[in-house]
Amino acid sequence: MWLEQSLRIREVLQMRQGRKPGIVLVTTLLVTVLVVMLVTAVVGTGAGGMALTGNFYEREAALLAADSGLQYAMTRLQANPDWRGDDQGTAPSGTPDFSVIECDGNVYGFLQTASGSRSLFRIKFNYEDGDGGADGLDNTSEVDHRLASPLVSINNLRGVSSVPARRANPDGIGISSEEAAYRVPRATACILVEGLAGWGVRDTAPDRPSTFGANRAVTRRVVEAYLKVDETAGIDSVAYAGGVLDARLSDGGNFTVSSRDDEVVPRIRSLADVQVASPTGRARYDDGADGEVVVGQDRTFLVNGSTPADAKVKQADSSDRFKRLTWDSVVKAKPNSSDAQIQAGTYVWRMPGDKAPYLEYFPEDFPEDAELPPAGDGTAASTAITGDGFRVDPKTLSVLISNNVYVNPLAEGDVTGLTLRSDSTILEAGLRPVVGFVPPKGDQKASVLTATGSIWIQGAVLGSGAVTSESSIRFQGPSILESDPETGVSLYAKGDITLEAIGGGIPDGNDEMKPIHRPGKDRPGRGGGKRGGKDEGGDEGGDGDEGGEGDGDEGGEPTDPSETEELNPHAAAQSLRARGLIPEDGASTFTTKKQDQLARLLEKFGDLDYADQDLTGVIYTWGNFNALLGPRDVLNITGTLIAYGGSPEDPLNPAPGTEPGKGRIDLEAGRVGLIYDPSYIRDLMGNLGSVRLKRSLWATW
Repeated sequence: MWLEQSLRIREVLQMRQGRKPGIVLVTTLLVTVLVVMLVTAVVGTGAGGMALTGNFYEREAALLAADSGLQYAMTRLQANPDWRGDDQGTAPSGTPDFSVIECDGNVYGFLQTASGSRSLFRIKFNYEDGDGGADGLDNTSEVDHRLASPLVSINNLRGVSSVPARRANPDGIGISSEEAAYRVPRATACILVEGLAGWGVRDTAPDRPSTFGANRAVTRRVVEAYLKVDETAGIDSVAYAGGVLDARLSDGGNFTVSSRDDEVVPRIRSLADVQVASPTGRARYDDGADGEVVVGQDRTFLVNGSTPADAKVKQADSSDRFKRLTWDSVVKAKPNSSDAQIQAGTYVWRMPGDKAPYLEYFPEDFPEDAELPPAGDGTAASTAITGDGFRVDPKTLSVLISNNVYVNPLAEGDVTGLTLRSDSTILEAGLRPVVGFVPPKGDQKASVLTATGSIWIQGAVLGSGAVTSESSIRFQGPSILESDPETGVSLYAKGDITLEAIGGGIPDGNDEMKPIHRPGKDRPGRGGGKRGGKDEGGDEGGDGDEGGEGDGDEGGEPTDPSETEELNPHAAAQSLRARGLIPEDGASTFTTKKQDQLARLLEKFGDLDYADQDLTGVIYTWGNFNALLGPRDVLNITGTLIAYGGSPEDPLNPAPGTEPGKGRIDLEAGRVGLIYDPSYIRDLMGNLGSVRLKRSLWATW
């Protein structure tokens, strides 16, 4: 028994010893497999990580290149709001790490890091849609510089309305037939910048901008941004007063402020107070639901002595919001040029009982309260005028300005300005002269009258033009003066600007301008002949411009029954028609545009009184702006009005409101309407040479 058990135990032990080598082999194999799998995983992860790391850096390099391109475009646009990648002459000179080429609306920027890594940005403005196409650019002159991309940037900084953002065809040639996905707002540039990085861009250079390495990867990122004119640096209000803005209206009169720009609220600014009132406290101020009044620190906005409960009033120093518009930056007539030249002094309309009216010249100034010299003591006005563009029509008591006109200071003495007045015979007869502006020939759309001295015009000032003076401007009579967006300025004076009724604008209305009488039968100033006769100067017709048959009336029976009335309720309109400047049939030396303009004014503001003022454009004075009208008269300004109250050219203190007693806006009228219109401001800001931009939208892909 014992022996049998021992043998069985020995047999079992031998069996276990025999199996041990197999177990080790299996274990070794398992460990080897695990090690191989681990090594493979580590190697694979490392390679993938390195690939991901490289791709990340290339994407970042492409994005940085695109952002650099956007910064470049922003810098160029701020210096030149018209820039569209077509001004290689002013592009920065190249360096080893940064260079740019601009060619016909295609921009390439080349960047290189200290380690030698290269990247590239590209901007395209050119649709390549043919010379004179929708983009206004000629096709790219060098094929290698033609950018084959559908992404086209749009510069609408000077625009006054939105424009569609159209894409180019995939090859970059021609405008895509697809509808624009969005529109670029006015005063905005939509800039699309492609940033490229990777091995594929290592061979690109300014002389081969489109040469990419064969079979080498290129990483592409795109930045799209809206660069918008910064309104904090531009003109964002319809009125700026360096001092107090004081409006004295008739009872029940409205002071209305509105805006033609959806992105600019109706707003007026003053460095002092804003106050609106009427004799019995019934004046009204209306700037809509979004309007805003900005007054100086610790100053007030009052209507009839108290602040309206619904008024949005801010107290702030607006000095940095006033545009510094210098004399050199405005359009003006020039001496010794092709512009018409007129001698400084006083020009007086005369109407002796036995002669036809005429304009007499005196090479001197006369105080307003001084008696004018007797008729005949001066010389004919024609002796003081040279060049084309300043025409005198005695039959209609009119001066037609159809070119820029410069007032030449006299060589001796201190007579530097221009005065147009009427003698007492004309005023007592109820006749009022007219100074009419029509666009000159060529590209300029408004005629400009310029003087180094003051300008004083007694009578109506009408038409498409501008008046600029290094002293003061004074109009006595109605003003329907419209500048154009390219000229921008309607009135610019280093001194004060004053608008008055002919009698001085006495607020009680007792001394307002008399109603218009039409020169004609049984009235002083009759022409004495029928339509088509000659005046003393020998000119045919009465159209106030060239010879030949015209539409003016030089006497004879009036054709309109209303013209037989002693008082003319439609004074301004009938005044123009009476002089043949705006006849009923539309033929006019003021052109059809003036007829349309007057029709628009009548539709907008109702019947025009002879002391009404309607000015369109930018009105800029270093001193005060005074509108001293009557209680039934209307003041309308479309554009913007700036009473700076100092010198914007002072190198030491150019801030507004620095000259004591200056910068005031004083208004006396039945009612006042101020309309902010950016169309007259954008080009003016461009005339300043630069703008400030800000990013309003931003996207990357």
